[in-house]
Amino acid sequence: MTYSELQNRMQQISDLHAALALLSWDQETYMPSQAASYRSRQVALLSSLAHEQFVAPEVGEALRALRKEDLDEDQKVNIQRLTEDYEKEVKLSAEFVKKRSENISKTFQAWVQSREKNDWSAFAEALKPLVELKREEAEIRGYDHHPYDALLDLYDPGSNMAYIDPLFSELKEGLLDITKNLEPKYSEDYRFLSAFVPAEVQWEWGVNILKDIGYDFERGRQDKSHHPFTITLSPGDIRITTRIDERDFSNMLWSSIHEGGHALYEQGLPKQLHFGMPMSEAAGLSVHESQSRFWENHIGRSYSFWEAYYPSLQKKYGGEFSNIQLDTFYRAINQVQPNLVRTEADELHYHLHIMIRYEIEKELIKGTIEVDDIKNLWNQKYSDYLGLEVPSDKEGVLQDVHWAHGSFGYFPTYTLGSLMAAQIMQQLESEHSNISMALRQKEFSVIRDWLEQNIWKWGRSFDLHSLCQRMTGKELEVSPFLSYSRQKFGAIYHIK
Repeated sequence: MTYSELQNRMQQISDLHAALALLSWDQETYMPSQAASYRSRQVALLSSLAHEQFVAPEVGEALRALRKEDLDEDQKVNIQRLTEDYEKEVKLSAEFVKKRSENISKTFQAWVQSREKNDWSAFAEALKPLVELKREEAEIRGYDHHPYDALLDLYDPGSNMAYIDPLFSELKEGLLDITKNLEPKYSEDYRFLSAFVPAEVQWEWGVNILKDIGYDFERGRQDKSHHPFTITLSPGDIRITTRIDERDFSNMLWSSIHEGGHALYEQGLPKQLHFGMPMSEAAGLSVHESQSRFWENHIGRSYSFWEAYYPSLQKKYGGEFSNIQLDTFYRAINQVQPNLVRTEADELHYHLHIMIRYEIEKELIKGTIEVDDIKNLWNQKYSDYLGLEVPSDKEGVLQDVHWAHGSFGYFPTYTLGSLMAAQIMQQLESEHSNISMALRQKEFSVIRDWLEQNIWKWGRSFDLHSLCQRMTGKELEVSPFLSYSRQKFGAIYHIK
């Protein structure tokens, strides 16, 4: 099999994955509830077909042969990454992949229904078989020290607990030091953020900002879902979703900008040039999360951004916002206060939410706790870490969709991505002194160009660790995030 023939094979597999993605997108947006059991069958069939096509013996033979060929640098990267993927996936049988897919579809539907009913117990029963499958998957894939490492590697190649634990420990110490020593400078009422804003007005606002930052609606669209997400169906079809609460316009705003960051990355990858091959794909989910957290927090929650957008927000919404000064609005959207829901958390407490999930996941996959233990452990950790009592399952253990998708090992990427986002901003500002001015003028091209040159164009050439080194001359660090946090929130709050 020649390189061209192998790429053609991978493009066919990509088409199968695109069909799977479309079914998943529909499942989370418009699918009728009675279609759930049939959708499980459809997803399982396509998953097993894609897996069988990839792990076929002739693919392994082609990869071994092509590693000896005289290829260009991009081709070498593609073959190296495909070989790594092949060696991981060939360990899984088609029967296992089909069974896992069926369970994920069923568990997702159970999550939707249980969340609506605010009932953890029903979801827990559906989750148990999936957890057993993920434990089995960890054993099949193999690991050196801890079964959770095998799952972490799926989302962020090269990451493991030995790498993450020290970073999280340092970050946790720094976060607690900052949050415990913040004192408000102002006694202000921020209830204006809960002013009624019609869904259609919010929608238009979100779409306009997405267009401004560079999201191409000719190659994508936005819809609504229970849990916002970004999904790639093809190089010309990269979709996002958001959610709208007419009493909390910021909910829609942050989810749109966050998912827009993911989508800009996907639209910026060299997908057409390397379609079907690893160079057309993201470097890993931590890098992906660095893009969404960068746009959401370092851009979307910055003062310079709102110097540009707040006058038009006041004009568009009027009402409660018309008499609110920009400085007050900026402080309101950057409040630091413990809360129950991860996706609504401030930039600092957010990572305590992630650490709670990380600690539960690694014990669950190892088997030192069981599904029946999760709710009580969750509630206890929220009391210990955030000082909050959890009033309902919907606001507690049922708030995230990730476990219903079988995505154990995904949560740490949010925090790793946030650390990388701070490092990106630090490096970007060191190279371009006019970023604040660009934001005030709604000029985002200089930011996109920098991201394209330093991250997007490389696809999967580098993992998180080597990409950070290449981009900033340093490995992933906690200090840029803590420095950014102290500077930003020190200007908003007194720090004792």
